[in-house]
Amino acid sequence: MTRLVPGQVAVVTGAASGIGKALAEAFAHRGLNLVIADVDANGLCDTRDELTALGVEVVAVPTDVTSAESVARLGQTALERFGTFDIVCNNVGAANRQRPSWEITSAEWERLLSLNLRSVINGIREFVPHLVHKNSGHVLNTASMSGLSIVPGIADYIVTKHAVVALTETLRAELAGSAPGVGATVLCPGIVRTPMSAQREEGPAGGANAPTASIPTVPAIEPRDAAEITLAAIEADYLYAVPAVNPLVRIRGKVDRLLHEVANQPVPPVAAR
Repeated sequence: MTRLVPGQVAVVTGAASGIGKALAEAFAHRGLNLVIADVDANGLCDTRDELTALGVEVVAVPTDVTSAESVARLGQTALERFGTFDIVCNNVGAANRQRPSWEITSAEWERLLSLNLRSVINGIREFVPHLVHKNSGHVLNTASMSGLSIVPGIADYIVTKHAVVALTETLRAELAGSAPGVGATVLCPGIVRTPMSAQREEGPAGGANAPTASIPTVPAIEPRDAAEITLAAIEADYLYAVPAVNPLVRIRGKVDRLLHEVANQPVPPVAAR
């Protein structure tokens, strides 16, 4: 179980706005020092100034999380400034316009694979070895409610967020054997009132041929509420943090169908040795 205590160091990417900024603020209110990163250098400086006013040390490092070299510089800066870090939040999210999966271009696939998935891979490769070496700390990877369920018309977003969920599940199992003092949580928020949610978390609106999303409309929650739920999940050592209004509406149908169809398929004969 991960305890968040004053004086620890949290690294948070995507901290210039939205959930990343709210996570950084929540850590600051608990007395954690911060290394914050974002590609938006101006917004990052504003966040740094706001957090510094809360009485904690804050280092702002403009970072392109899709670049392994840029993330490596972020990790090096954290170690040079504080000598260690305890919490790592690989937080990023982007979506393309809504369209059927067969119309998504190669460039659109590559954009989301890089932003939503490769960025998390870069963060794991850079930060997890230090946590494993000291056998303490916690990793938070941001996915989405769309990493636990599907919405027609945003296959590129769905695929990348499912991949982040699977990556975190695997990481946690690996840590349990190699460094049991290190935890891992995947953040799967529903609709959160952020710049991205202006397009809705399910994905941006498409044209006349865009599929219709087949999920109930639910209210958005505030970033600070999502952050508080997430920090509680970290301290409880949960694998899944799901800040959302009635998340079971989206999750239960998939799980129930999987269990039903597996249970009703014939069992194949065991191959003879």
